[in-house]
Amino acid sequence: MKPKITKIFLIFIFTILFLLVSCTDQMTTETFNTEDTKDTEHSENPEDSDQATEIIGSQTTQITEKATNNSEEPIATEEDFSEDSKETTQLPKEESLGIIQPQLTYEGAYNGPLYATSEQIGSRDIDQVIKNMDRNGIIAALGMFGIEAGYTTQDDGDNEDTTDILTTNSDLGRAINAIQKYPKRIVAFTNPGIPGDEMEDYLGDELTNWYKTILTKTKETTNTQFIQGLGEIETQEWSVTHDNKDVLSLFQIADDNNMFVLFHPVASKLDDLENILNQFPDTIFIIHMYRQDLKDGRSELINLLKDHKNLYFSMDTAHIIHLDGMDLLYKYQGDSVQKAKENFFSDINNKEDQIIADAIKDYKPIVDEVANKVMWGTETGPEYAYDNEVYDKAVEIARFVIAGFDQADQEKVAYKNAFDLLGEGSSIEEQINIIDPDTIKECSNDIIDNCDEECGFNGDEEQKTDLTEDCLISCTLEQSCLEDVSILYDDIED
Repeated sequence: MKPKITKIFLIFIFTILFLLVSCTDQMTTETFNTEDTKDTEHSENPEDSDQATEIIGSQTTQITEKATNNSEEPIATEEDFSEDSKETTQLPKEESLGIIQPQLTYEGAYNGPLYATSEQIGSRDIDQVIKNMDRNGIIAALGMFGIEAGYTTQDDGDNEDTTDILTTNSDLGRAINAIQKYPKRIVAFTNPGIPGDEMEDYLGDELTNWYKTILTKTKETTNTQFIQGLGEIETQEWSVTHDNKDVLSLFQIADDNNMFVLFHPVASKLDDLENILNQFPDTIFIIHMYRQDLKDGRSELINLLKDHKNLYFSMDTAHIIHLDGMDLLYKYQGDSVQKAKENFFSDINNKEDQIIADAIKDYKPIVDEVANKVMWGTETGPEYAYDNEVYDKAVEIARFVIAGFDQADQEKVAYKNAFDLLGEGSSIEEQINIIDPDTIKECSNDIIDNCDEECGFNGDEEQKTDLTEDCLISCTLEQSCLEDVSILYDDIED
């Protein structure tokens, strides 16, 4: 009996082993099939990514001789995956961003969209400004408008209120016209329109009140506050510290009104900048610097950008195009447009590669450390710099500089950081009629008499109230005339 039992037992054991081996083979086969499926799915992702990139309008650029940085892909760091990084690198929706692809592209350059964070619009022809932007793929711009109206001047010892010209096509009227004609293309910033080297003479209560009055009169005129920032405040021209109490009073206005600040610090006063950032933690400060100041204070600037969420840096074309210790765009600002243009191109002839390489060397260390805090702008102030050829060349050089940054950082600097910070441009819902002084003539006596009667004015100037004055002006303007046309010009010429 024992041999037979032993034989049956062995057969049973071999059967169990066979079943176990079969099950193992089947599980292994299923595992391999699953892995093959994953590999297949992964291999399709690049095509999906390419489609998504194409929809957004992003540009993948190759770095050539003009962009001399290392072509290897950067190694991701912990900072790349920080919460701040996630927020600023998220692609905005195309329909809200209004991406404009450039008509002008250059082999080897960054050829994607741009967002200009330092555009000196001032008295420029807004149509020309927008044409320049469109041609170069600039989706929006931080635009600086000098608004001289709305404060009291003291020329020749006379105090004169200039609020009557707020809605002419000068000063505020020009800014309103630009925003109404091209809504969401310009983020409006303002200053009193006084040259930076002269403004320190008014620093204190007078300058502070000018800014306050500009904002007050703007809101009264438009029933909104379309101005989103103060600046440029040219502190680089002033002898006082950047955190002088009178300077802080200007920043306090921005803080009180939830506005941005654009100003120009110098390397020797970056400690003052830190004090400012600490005192106004809820106010966003955008700064730019001269190239020498950038070199002297780069390490400290990088630390400030890392440590303070309310500080951003704009690398502007006016400072990018730098040769022999000078910003070339400003070198010829006093010359005629044609002469300045000729001298500009003569200067950069055969030196573009050097200008680009030097700029990459100076700006790339900042971008490498704080790519989410760096933006691009033009600051093309001189009149000749808005000439098509000069403007296009300036942007072209900037595109090659941007191409010199790590590829992962190029779109951030070019437009994404600015859009994440500033958003769409300003807009004005209520239509404001802007007066062109050249179309306003002096009223005839009949019109003046009719308006006097309509407004209940008996001709006694001492008894004329503000309401009566407003009524008379409105009445005569309906007839495209004024009793005293000089109120439209008194301070336009100053």
